Amino acid sequence: MFSKVGKSADLSQQMADKVGVDISGRIAQDPVAAGKVFRSITLRCSKCDQQTDCLELLSKNDRLDAPPDYCLNKQILGTLKDK
Repeated sequence: MFSKVGKSADLSQQMADKVGVDISGRIAQDPVAAGKVFRSITLRCSKCDQQTDCLELLSKNDRLDAPPDYCLNKQILGTLKDK
């Protein structure tokens, strides 16, 4: 369980970075609120059954306009990107 959550945290951070969401900067500005958001993103990612596809996508792209359609965090990352 913990290894899947750790992998999900890494994938979530990478996906956020690739779509232009600065999670680290948000955590620095408001650690409590941003930490809760990142926790939610990570837990949602841990429920995804397409993490292998996600890892492959992330490894092949320096930037992404948006998360893939199968991403369980597509909506929240899109919202965070627009802020």
